[in-house]
Amino acid sequence: MLKASFDRCCRAGVLLFWITAASLSRGAGSAVEFDTQNDGLRVPDGFQVAVVAEVLGRARHLAVRDNGDIYVAMRESHANKCLAALRDTDGDAVADLIHYFGDYGECGSVEIHRGYLYFSNLKTVYRVPLKEGELVPSGEVEVVAKDFAANGQWHNYKVLAFDESGNVYVNVGSPSNVCQTVSRKPGSPGLAPCPQLAGRAGIWRFRADENNQRQAGDGHRYATGIRNGVALAWNPLSKALYTIPHGRDLLHDLWPGFYSSQDSAELPAEEFFRLHDGFNGGWPYAYYDQRRQQKMVSPEYGGRGDTPETSAKYGDPVYAFPGHWGPNDLIFYTGSQFPQHYFGGAFVAFVGGWNRAPYPQQGYKVMFVPFNESGDPGGDAMVFADNFAKTAEVYSPDDAQHRPTGLAQGPDGSLYISDSNTGRIWRVFYTGKSLPGGNRSSAARVEARQPAAANGPQDKAYMAHCAACHMANGSGVSRYQPALRGSALVAGPERELVELVLKGKNSDDYANSMPAFAHLDDETLARILSYIRGGFGNSAEAISADDVRGYR
Repeated sequence: MLKASFDRCCRAGVLLFWITAASLSRGAGSAVEFDTQNDGLRVPDGFQVAVVAEVLGRARHLAVRDNGDIYVAMRESHANKCLAALRDTDGDAVADLIHYFGDYGECGSVEIHRGYLYFSNLKTVYRVPLKEGELVPSGEVEVVAKDFAANGQWHNYKVLAFDESGNVYVNVGSPSNVCQTVSRKPGSPGLAPCPQLAGRAGIWRFRADENNQRQAGDGHRYATGIRNGVALAWNPLSKALYTIPHGRDLLHDLWPGFYSSQDSAELPAEEFFRLHDGFNGGWPYAYYDQRRQQKMVSPEYGGRGDTPETSAKYGDPVYAFPGHWGPNDLIFYTGSQFPQHYFGGAFVAFVGGWNRAPYPQQGYKVMFVPFNESGDPGGDAMVFADNFAKTAEVYSPDDAQHRPTGLAQGPDGSLYISDSNTGRIWRVFYTGKSLPGGNRSSAARVEARQPAAANGPQDKAYMAHCAACHMANGSGVSRYQPALRGSALVAGPERELVELVLKGKNSDDYANSMPAFAHLDDETLARILSYIRGGFGNSAEAISADDVRGYR
């Protein structure tokens, strides 16, 4: 087990000050240390931010015990351990003790329910009892649910939510973008019916107190047509389950005759669903267009970009966010520390997208949606916390310093936020104080931006066919698609590069496969390949149309 303590010394040039429990609204603990800039985050006036942990490791979801102990599921294991347990021993909101535990590969979700710590890796849901006084659980680990349908590299995290009747709900993501006959091939139709819906792309329900349940046979498919509902939460006030799945990608790349680059950046909506038993969200057959405010037929199934879905088979969202923001966690606020209008509302962590190129990426913020007593949104969403990326515009997710991923409510009503880049953990308090210099979060808005400059004058063919995955600046996206900048493959032998682009390739190192571009003519491919070989820090020779024709 590893133990870490954090330096509480003053940061150079930043004024730190102390507030006591008496000055915190409804008591947030003993002396807490805030800096006047809220660690660079912007939050509404009256809120202040404390850094609980600085470099925990790539974190996903988190949960907070009634004694204040924090448990974090790790996207990448730390010394082969995928869970972290944190404890603040002196009430200053900074974790003094950090222990890593659990040899389970990658962990995606962690929740506390009826005295147990529940957690999951890519294949199995576990639980272990939480004993009084223990930080790291020492009891026997039990298997709750197992044998989930295999997904390859796509959408494997099994996110958990609990109702009040002893059930646990588990997200099982889709293994593809949109169930095409040939995945990610432009113009390829969708499989009908989509076979992936049988065991994936939905929410399954299990008994929370039974062991060794199998998805097939023991699990009940509660909702379907949910591409990847990692933002999943039970609302105890409306007594209903909600999710915000990640929407499909690459509308323009796959169907350029129906969608522009801007259409592809803005669509489809990130749909906020209220679920019920038998609910169908419509994936892969349909998506929601927030601009038209209606469900549309997916182009893989006969849609042409302006074809409404009129069958009424699929549920509409209760709220629609812009496309490709990356909703990764959802909680409903039931505490008493925050002002009254927050009670019952939803906080949503948007990790930020990668599929808005050549336009700036969006997300990288925590939004708040007020809810009414009937369990529906009671007003427009507002930005609650932003500036996680620490840069004005993000063209690739790798540009962002931090990416908000997990949310949890503390026993005192404060809000915890986790970061999937470095594992920073923040805790947001309401104190009623206004900080010097201003700390207000920005207004929620969606702006039409010009495409990013890549490396000198942009090549239109590259921007049309390649930038959505490899980014306008050639940086790629970690774990998803490789960088072209400084690439030995790009600057290497012509034949290897041309054949890769013509034939496509699957890779064990990246979640997204390289589709084949043999449908493009020789002149277009030569133009694209010459552009990337002479840009992005590369200095290889150009490739001619005759070269492409010869290797084809």
